[in-house]
Amino acid sequence: MSIRSCTPVLTLANVVRAGGKVSDAIIRWAENHDLVASGEDPKAEVNGMNQADYALAMGALEYIDADDGRVKGQIAPTDDTPEDEILHDIGGSPYLIGDWSDDSVVELVVPDIDDAIQYPDITWHMCDAAGRHHSKLSNVPAWCELVEHLGEIIPIVRILQSHGDRFTGRRVGEVATEWHDASITDASDVDAWCEIGVWNAATALAFISAGLSPDDVLQSAESINEQPFGDPIYAACNGDISVDVIIAKYKANTIS
Repeated sequence: MSIRSCTPVLTLANVVRAGGKVSDAIIRWAENHDLVASGEDPKAEVNGMNQADYALAMGALEYIDADDGRVKGQIAPTDDTPEDEILHDIGGSPYLIGDWSDDSVVELVVPDIDDAIQYPDITWHMCDAAGRHHSKLSNVPAWCELVEHLGEIIPIVRILQSHGDRFTGRRVGEVATEWHDASITDASDVDAWCEIGVWNAATALAFISAGLSPDDVLQSAESINEQPFGDPIYAACNGDISVDVIIAKYKANTIS
């Protein structure tokens, strides 16, 4: 066994800064931690050594395989270690070469939905890497849940973004999730409600529950003559008036 100095805990931001690949983020992490190495050094081949053993000979306590996250490290010799088995690194410190760890020592942290929406391709890449290589420390079920949800709401996100800031709010992922959780999951349906100015899912759901379509709501709102808050649809979304005002107008128009 080698001495674990610290565990690479990589976020979506770490992987983005490294160019979008988990392997490059591992290398970058190692570069920022003393006595830990990763990646390829051309001098290893020149010296006839593999990358891990060369890094340990150059004084690294551990070498992390950037592809699968496993670690190999120096082990301190004991008093019983035969002298001819003891190696010395570039600084003269004695050591033995340990075995590769069975599992990855890398943890990939699941991002929140809004961060994932900004970088969907990298998020899917990290999920794949978590499942294939870094499952020991990464929350693979949470990764799978995230990318499944991401796939469901991305079309909704794109529709909301096309209608502007009023419809996206500050965190478009949360807003898209509200539409999804309201069972308004078809992007074309979301688009139809946005087109008439309905900018939150709860208001749309209230109209749907009352049996109104977007066209019904628009026609009813346009027939409301006196409304102190301006646009009745905006006012209903904003909570300035009850949706019942528009629903009642629709029923009155239908009867007449």
